[in-house]
Amino acid sequence: MKNALHKWISQQKLRITAALLSVAAVTALLGSYAWFYNQRGLRTMTEVEAPYQLTIYGGNKTEITEIDLSGINLDSTTRKAHFVFCVSGTSTEAYEIELAHTTNVPFTYSIYKTTQKTEDQQVPGDILFNKSPDGKNYYYTLGESPLPGHYINLGIASDLASTTDKAYEDTYKAYGSAATVQKRAVPLYYLLNNPITPPTLPAGETTFYDYYILEVSWDESLVKTGNQKETDLVYLMAQN
Repeated sequence: MKNALHKWISQQKLRITAALLSVAAVTALLGSYAWFYNQRGLRTMTEVEAPYQLTIYGGNKTEITEIDLSGINLDSTTRKAHFVFCVSGTSTEAYEIELAHTTNVPFTYSIYKTTQKTEDQQVPGDILFNKSPDGKNYYYTLGESPLPGHYINLGIASDLASTTDKAYEDTYKAYGSAATVQKRAVPLYYLLNNPITPPTLPAGETTFYDYYILEVSWDESLVKTGNQKETDLVYLMAQN
């Protein structure tokens, strides 16, 4: 009798354990389902969608290598230089643009939305892009104000990256102490405040091209230093 009771209790324990595991599994499943439903809608539970593709080009869909910042003339009277680029992709809900740069040279970076125009559409003040493979000139109008954005890892100094945030920890701690990283080699990350919604494509087209102007500007103090040997790394990124 005692052995039979012990066996019955053991069986009940197994059943209770199995039930608890089942409840945990159902809870996890419902949680995941709710998250997916909230993020992408019910359709993602029943079909597999192709991954979105985003590409950054230069002006008129040329390779990004056409954006060459090494030719900036510090003696320019406008104290500005402009570079055309575009974000291209297939169907996507929205994308973000981020710019990263080191801080050896005290440049200010701004991003403007623009549209591409042919030679017969240009107006005075448009920015000329004449490196197109088709041999034609294209023009881009600089807007009145840049797209709003902010630095996501700005430190106490107005022109240096933070060395105390998680991004710094994740990137540089493996290479030694913070003192071993030159402070101006730590990039600043500039993110536009609002995601960009791609244009509605005409019937039959599957790829969009959004054009932008990267403006690099500087003040008189940079010219007076006479030091034009410093270099910086600049990256443009687009992500869904």
